[in-house]
Amino acid sequence: MFSTRTPAAVQRIPWPSDTSKASSTRPEEEHVAANKWIGHDTWFMNSSDLPWLIQDNVCVIHIAHSRTIGAEVWVMSDGRAYFVQLYRLDDDESVAEDDTAAGTNMTASEAVASSKASTTSSSSRRPSHQLEEYTYGMSDETEGALARQDVAWEGTCIHGAPSSSSPTFVPQGGLSSESGRSMPSEDTTAEALSADLDRTLVLDNESRDSDSIASDVDLGDRATFASLNYKFSLVAVGTQSGAIHLYPIPLSPSSPPPAVIQKLSHWAQTGSVQTMEWTSDGYALAVGWEKGWAVWSVGGRCLASGVGVEDFSFGGNDLDGFKDSFMFGVRALLWLPGNFELLVLSGSGGVSHDRRPSELFCIPFAKSAVTGQQTPDNTRYAFLQMDDKVMVYRGADQPDMSVINPESDVWQHIKIPPTYIAANWPIRYACISADGRLIAVAGRRGLIHYSMASGRWKLFQDVGQEQALVVRGGLVWFHHVLIAGVEASRSHQVRLYSRDLELSNMNVLHRELFPTAVILLSLVDNSLLVYTADNTLYHYLVMPTEDSIRLHLCGSISFDGVVAVPNLVRGMSWMIPAAQKQFGDPADDMVVATILLLVGGKLVLLRPRKAGAHEVKYDMQILADRIEFCWIHLSGIGTLENSLWGYDGKGIRVWLDALTIEGGAVSQTREIYESVKESVFIPLDFYPLSVLMDKGIIIGVEHEALTRGSLPFAMFKIFSSTHLFVHHVLRYHLTRGQIREAVLFASHYQRLVYFSHTLEILLHTVVEAEADFEASTDAPSSSMGKEGVPNLGTLPTVIEFLDHFDESLEVVVGCARKTEMARWKRLFGIVGSPQTLFETCLNSGLLKTAGSYLLVLHNLEEQHEEGVEASTHANAVRLLQKAAAAQDWVLCQEMLRFLHSTDDSGDALRDALKESGVLQKLESRI
Repeated sequence: MFSTRTPAAVQRIPWPSDTSKASSTRPEEEHVAANKWIGHDTWFMNSSDLPWLIQDNVCVIHIAHSRTIGAEVWVMSDGRAYFVQLYRLDDDESVAEDDTAAGTNMTASEAVASSKASTTSSSSRRPSHQLEEYTYGMSDETEGALARQDVAWEGTCIHGAPSSSSPTFVPQGGLSSESGRSMPSEDTTAEALSADLDRTLVLDNESRDSDSIASDVDLGDRATFASLNYKFSLVAVGTQSGAIHLYPIPLSPSSPPPAVIQKLSHWAQTGSVQTMEWTSDGYALAVGWEKGWAVWSVGGRCLASGVGVEDFSFGGNDLDGFKDSFMFGVRALLWLPGNFELLVLSGSGGVSHDRRPSELFCIPFAKSAVTGQQTPDNTRYAFLQMDDKVMVYRGADQPDMSVINPESDVWQHIKIPPTYIAANWPIRYACISADGRLIAVAGRRGLIHYSMASGRWKLFQDVGQEQALVVRGGLVWFHHVLIAGVEASRSHQVRLYSRDLELSNMNVLHRELFPTAVILLSLVDNSLLVYTADNTLYHYLVMPTEDSIRLHLCGSISFDGVVAVPNLVRGMSWMIPAAQKQFGDPADDMVVATILLLVGGKLVLLRPRKAGAHEVKYDMQILADRIEFCWIHLSGIGTLENSLWGYDGKGIRVWLDALTIEGGAVSQTREIYESVKESVFIPLDFYPLSVLMDKGIIIGVEHEALTRGSLPFAMFKIFSSTHLFVHHVLRYHLTRGQIREAVLFASHYQRLVYFSHTLEILLHTVVEAEADFEASTDAPSSSMGKEGVPNLGTLPTVIEFLDHFDESLEVVVGCARKTEMARWKRLFGIVGSPQTLFETCLNSGLLKTAGSYLLVLHNLEEQHEEGVEASTHANAVRLLQKAAAAQDWVLCQEMLRFLHSTDDSGDALRDALKESGVLQKLESRI
């Protein structure tokens, strides 16, 4: 496929094929057949050939192609973008055959089907990726007829469409009633699905100038580039203003124009979008602008960027001495295999005087191991992969304060043996054990594993055995046993290796054969879940014996009609009811388990329902869309047991006790619940990697690009960040009046040194939320009680909850000192008078807390004209006496400093020293 500017057209030239090589016996005949010209097809940019164009005096300036789904996005010179597919029109084809072949051109949005097994289609057109293989082996006459009559472009405008546009489809060239032909079925193997390279064709930069074409699209919103992400069913469209618009891939080119899902933009002046590319796993989007670059996660989180370098001073030198020219702008970019390195071609950055030639740079990246394999253990730890090493977060083993200290270096770097990388680059899978002491990685072929105790890697001693093994479906650890889904000896297997034995085919503990490729492995307790390419889930029990270990098959179930594209399943787990855990037979877990699937970006729950003596059906419930990764805490703390966590690019969405999620009425035809709003939403300003459940902390990372005037290059830094989540869960309970549940949950974290800080954040959040709501609505405090907005009746409940803990007095005053005085009236109207709380602290011996209340009293009394000095002076003298009696001389010093600040003459200080007798006590002590 290629496009031309003069004339404005799109042309298709079949690749010369060597189909006669097998039947030909003479070399000269083979050469002629391989290089034979087989014609081409041309579609002009007019209303006759492409009737769905909104404006036909345009040309194509960029084509983004996805081989997997057989679709393209055309960016036009008028600033619009179209989602298009080349179809073969076949009236005589059966719908059933078309459905069978269409499995590979489904996107993530179509990958989750109804739980009814039968599906139908209203069209018998075949996408272009099914045409490609079909045309190569035809005769000239047959192929010419197909090219002239049986194919047509169908498209819809996804960017820049007028609100009243209604795309229609008119076939190009007319269709003969005798054009029906049978098509060979397409190979729907996993390799074909995963071979989406999103090839792009781009004209010269000069042809991108859309100003010469009259267009009703705003100049800043005119499209300049596009990229397809079939795994998450997204199209990214870059614009002249530098913004990136994310659209869902239409179900078909005849669908109405989709609404924009999200608009990504950078705070700096970036210029127009020059280039974009998704990673092969669909998790990240690299963007090159005229004046910089950035990488965004699929959910819209900016992971890294380099923009606006020309705005900084470089020690009085001009920018010519700065060597990293890609920081000024990027013309083209490409993700290398493995998605660990981004290859960029630098541009001029829009600086007219910059005469430097374009240069090629390679930017290294670290990515979460979850992107390669979503297993419970990989989400339990912050576990990063790089091109030649893995990194494990060890903050969970540190004291509490070290975890929340951003300066703490708690990452362990483990280098992968160079000999393995040299032969098997890039690394495709990495996993960590439940205790964090064993690691396994797998590259293009073979696998290796590492022990923290010995600090040594184990590799295959026989290179031939290593090269004969390909890991497919992932790796998981069961204690010291490594479970791997592999392809070896032309078969699909799950193998068990012991960490204590050398890696060798002779030391395989157990082999389990499967009819199709393994897509995903997941280990829940001692239950191994194996999901295969034929849409079947197998349940095994891992059973240790005296001298070995083996897998015991408990059952299997087909997801035909539930999951349409097995290769888009990225995560899998299940939850077992408590009664089954305690009293049931583990072999029967599959019958009662609620299964969790992450299909593309959709988070799906499958609830079991018995349909007969030996038959189970599943009611489907789609919880959320555009989820980057998720995990289940089966043995969480209190409320968090069986909780489901998912990250969507903005924050973490938590469904508490996913086993009890209530859905709407189940349709008798589709059996799909409505989407369910999460119980708790935790907004984050960094990218999360794991949750330390026992410490109440979410761990993540942030990126920073540093430039200095003394250095001619940029420096990149990754540092860890933390966020407390306990107060979010507490607020969920308290807004519902569940004080008992909140106290039980908080008691699990009472031992933490930052527990009082957590309670203070809770109180501060509620006070601010209620004050802001009152200010915006002018509503009385008792008028709020609806779920989904700040509940103005929550503050009294929070205060009642705090009374269950000794830290309550400290929490209240700490919150008061961090809020505006305008909030104090409502706060102390519920808690009680500050003077009363001050007296309570004095009587309880909480002298430092009493000192904080003294500051609050002083600020309140300053609002009155009389009695300020007397009241403040009296309280200060009493506290000073208590501090001297307790020999807390640090507090005495602070009190004297406070008294001096309230009276510049020093009279208050002298009187207080006299009345308290502090000097006499000091003299007697000396």
